[in-house]
Amino acid sequence: MPIVKRFHNDIDTVVPTQPPAGALPAGFVIPPGVYTFGGANYNCTEEGLYRFWDPLGQTQQRLVYHSDVDALMSGLAWVVVNGRADEALSVSAMTNKAVTSKLSMLCGKTVEWAKAICDSLGVEARICNALTGAAPTNYYDGHVMIEAKLGEVWKLYDLSNNFTYGGLPLKDALPLLPPTPDVAIAADGYAVEGWAPGSFDVTMWQETTMRTPGQSRSERERVLQMPGILHSDGLTYFYLPAGMESRQSWVLALSGAYRVVSKTAWEGMFYP
Repeated sequence: MPIVKRFHNDIDTVVPTQPPAGALPAGFVIPPGVYTFGGANYNCTEEGLYRFWDPLGQTQQRLVYHSDVDALMSGLAWVVVNGRADEALSVSAMTNKAVTSKLSMLCGKTVEWAKAICDSLGVEARICNALTGAAPTNYYDGHVMIEAKLGEVWKLYDLSNNFTYGGLPLKDALPLLPPTPDVAIAADGYAVEGWAPGSFDVTMWQETTMRTPGQSRSERERVLQMPGILHSDGLTYFYLPAGMESRQSWVLALSGAYRVVSKTAWEGMFYP
C-alpha cells in the first residue's frame, strides 16, 4: 500500500484515502484536489508539501498551493537541504527535479529558485540579504532569505535555516536578537555530500558549527545583523544598525551591486 504524507511547518501527517479522484498532475506545484496514486485516492485539499511513496517502487513530491503563502514557503523549505549538489541546475531543472527528489543548495540558489516559484504563482516576493556586524570569519558572514507579501504585510522566511522570525518583516527581525522567536517552517535535516579531500565540505561545516539548536541560534544571531533588500534596479540596499556604521567600507567592498543608505531612506524604499 502506498504511503502519502503532508508536510507543513515541522509536522507531517498521514493523508487519508478518499474517492473520487483524478490522476496526480505531473508538475511540481499543483492545485488542491483528490488525486490517485498507486491505485488509491488521496485527499490533498489542504495546502502544503505532499510526498507519495510506493515502497521499493517510486517517490513523487508535490506542492499543493492555492493562496496560503505560509504553506507555500514551508513546502519549499522542506524540499531543500543545505548543500551544493544541485546549484549548477537551471531554475526550471530544479523545479523538474523537485517532482521526485529533494534539492541540495545553499541559501542563495534556494532563494533564487523560491523567488522564481513565487513569480510564477503571482506571489509578491523579494530577495533579502543579511550581513554580520561582527568581525568577519571569511566563510559565513552573510545569508540570503526571502520576504513575501501577505495582504499588505511583508513576512520574512529563512528557507535554508527553516525558520520565520515571529512572522516579522526583515526590517523588524534584524538585527536578530535573543527576544526574536524562531518559528519552524520545516524540519528537513541536511545533505550528506562527498567532496574532494581537503575542499570545503558543507556537511562537516554545518555539523561543526550549527549541530545543536543553541549553536544554530548563536551563528544566526552573529550573521543576521545588517539587513539588505534587492531593489528592482538590480542593486541591493543595506542600512547599518547603530554601532555598525564603521562596517560600511567592508559592505561596499563585497559587491559592486551593494549600496548603503540611512535607515530612514531604506525603510522609505522598501516599507513605504
